[in-house]
Amino acid sequence: MKIKLQLFALLSVAATLSLSAQTNNVANPTTNLTTANASTGKNNTAVGTSAGKTITEGKSNVMLGSFAGGDAKDKDNNVIIGDSAGYKNNANQSIIIGSKAGMNRNEGKENIMIGFEAGFDNDKGERNIYIGNGAGRDTNDGSENIFIGDESGKNNQKGDNNIFIGREAGKKFLGENETTKQEFGNNVFIGKSAGEELENGDNNTYLGYRSGVGSIDASKNVAIGDSAGASFAGINSVAIGSLAGVTSISASNNVFIGANARAVGASASTLSNVAAIGDNAMVAVTNAIVLGDTTNPNIKIGIGTASPRHRLDVKGVINMRVAYNSPGLNVNDNEFIGIDHSGRVILANFRMKFKSKNEWADYVFAKNYQLMPIRDLEKFIAINKHLPNIPSAEEVVREGINMNEITAKLLEKVEEQTLYIINLQKQIDELRKLVIQE
Repeated sequence: MKIKLQLFALLSVAATLSLSAQTNNVANPTTNLTTANASTGKNNTAVGTSAGKTITEGKSNVMLGSFAGGDAKDKDNNVIIGDSAGYKNNANQSIIIGSKAGMNRNEGKENIMIGFEAGFDNDKGERNIYIGNGAGRDTNDGSENIFIGDESGKNNQKGDNNIFIGREAGKKFLGENETTKQEFGNNVFIGKSAGEELENGDNNTYLGYRSGVGSIDASKNVAIGDSAGASFAGINSVAIGSLAGVTSISASNNVFIGANARAVGASASTLSNVAAIGDNAMVAVTNAIVLGDTTNPNIKIGIGTASPRHRLDVKGVINMRVAYNSPGLNVNDNEFIGIDHSGRVILANFRMKFKSKNEWADYVFAKNYQLMPIRDLEKFIAINKHLPNIPSAEEVVREGINMNEITAKLLEKVEEQTLYIINLQKQIDELRKLVIQE
């Protein structure tokens, strides 16, 4: 608040002096209100030792402070306040406030520079806004930037269309590769030290304290949250959440969403094409998507349901498109469901589990089991066209079958057949005895 009041007071003094100068020049418009060397420009206000001393034809300028606009050229409509502020000004329609603010500024026009050494070396950059001590200090040709905060965008050389808000936000951004001369811009960094180390890159968005702080050469990344994407040095990655993506460095095309969602393992810094979603979600291999905290056994994922009860709970149809002669579903790395060469679903490497021994068909061999007489079996088959206790074809088509039940029932028929065969063998043996006796 104190700084705002001081700034408002300075602007009020400048406006009052400018109005007084213009009023005093109504009769003689070539006369300037000045305590420095007189000039022949129109409607100028210069107050301070050597303030605006070199202006001869410029008009409607306000220069307040020792050497303010001291070596400025004949330009118009500038407000320059502060010791040596805008000292070499050679452009129109700018506001320069602060000791040595825009001191070496040359041709760039329509800039706003407020703060000690704000825009100090600005040369041809135009339509920039620098607010804060050292904000945009080294900018040369960069234009249409907004740097707010002490030393925000301090090292920018030629970068255009950047927004850095926060102390040291984008501090080391150069905007030009010194070797290839490729220029970069269109970055948005908001938060103390956001994107502080980034030297070259474009179309990055970093929002939060130290978000993207350690990025050096990165482009097209989004980092939101405290230290999110702190070391990004690749392209096309997203990190949202405190410390999200903090381990990812020379990697691209990644998504980290959730506090501390990150890549892990020996290759964590270089993993690409991965996604870790959820607080503390971790991914350790490339080309992978991980949902939820891998250390929390209670994490459940629901699709189509708001109350999942299992690790993966799906309401609806799951459709898998699998190539012929390929596994479709593995359990503990063992193939469970696959597709054969004709595109038919096959089951492999599985075992059926029964809850009770009574579900199995060994009861057929119990002494009290009533085996249907063979003549009754013949009649049943003639009438029903299927075995007893076995569903008909119509039932199977209509209701399907339970694999455990049908397996046990088929075994029941095998065991009954075994008993029939045993009984038949006994009858044969009896007949053989009778034949031998005769």
